[in-house]
Amino acid sequence: METQQKILETRSTAGKSAGQAVRLDIAGPNLLLTGTFEQWVPLVMEGLRQDRSVQLLIDVTSSSPRVSSALNSNGALFSFEATSIKRAKPDGHKITGMMTHGIHQAETEIFLQAPATHSPFALLSFDLPNEDFEGLWKELATRADARAADGGTEVRAQGWLRPPTVAAA
Repeated sequence: METQQKILETRSTAGKSAGQAVRLDIAGPNLLLTGTFEQWVPLVMEGLRQDRSVQLLIDVTSSSPRVSSALNSNGALFSFEATSIKRAKPDGHKITGMMTHGIHQAETEIFLQAPATHSPFALLSFDLPNEDFEGLWKELATRADARAADGGTEVRAQGWLRPPTVAAA
């Protein structure tokens, strides 16, 4: 039992980094993704200084109340607050909103993909708004480099469905 618990703890921490949560506030008629998410991984990063694109895999079960709901406070790497949501495909949404990183804010468009079936993961694709977000690019690159150095650590959902324990009579 102790060994099994250790394995679960190890798997649930892949993609985590203290003080590097991502705060999302996306709410629409067919979509709700709001919270401070601790487990996320940059899957793709490409582009030059003026034209940078990012894809983040977010574990939506890793929401934590430890980081304040105030935008970009208490160590959140960045926050995004949606102002407009449009369905783009059966499994995607085009979302416009305000991205905040440190003292910088800019309107940003995000494409969110989540499978129609239940999944603990969502994929966010976006372009960094401008050069003011250079620090965010560096933080994302650091996380991507650490993941590559670990051999592409497998990311598993933090929230596990477990069968209930039944007491013996």
